Amino acid sequence: GVAGRVEYFAYGPRREYDDFTSMRDDHDLLVFGAAGDITQAGSDTAYLHTLDAQWEDTQGWAVYGAYVGRFIDASAGQNYDWGLELQASKIINTRWEPFIRYDLVKLDSAVTFATGGHEDTFHEFTIGFNYYIDRHFAKFTIDGTYLPNGAPSDQIGLGELAGDDAQFLLRAQFQLVL
Repeated sequence: GVAGRVEYFAYGPRREYDDFTSMRDDHDLLVFGAAGDITQAGSDTAYLHTLDAQWEDTQGWAVYGAYVGRFIDASAGQNYDWGLELQASKIINTRWEPFIRYDLVKLDSAVTFATGGHEDTFHEFTIGFNYYIDRHFAKFTIDGTYLPNGAPSDQIGLGELAGDDAQFLLRAQFQLVL
């Protein structure tokens, strides 16, 4: 296989792009990215691709958006799955960062789902906050997520279970960088 990524810095220094927040940014930032991966196994080929953009300003606002796609050309047939992610956050007094996020996964309707269900579109609505104890070195995150159509597969690490039934998740995480 082969994989690659390119990034275009419309404005702002690279150091502001090292994280997913606008905490202590000295310059506004706008970066566009694109990536692709082609992997082949026998006569089956998977094409993965993404387009994304990240914007941050010196007032503490950060916005991220991404499109992700997967095309499978296999002996058993072809399918195309895709998704979107949009997130916005705002740093408040260098410690608190509330955020909202929306994710969409659209599976090819020809796919047989692990759930045994018939849903092919999955939405995820998330609201939460980060609390920075020591800049990026120690951080506490809590968020609530609502999946009105369930999840296409088990994501145990995230607390999601395969199925078409609505799910609500409450997660807490502590991150320590040594």
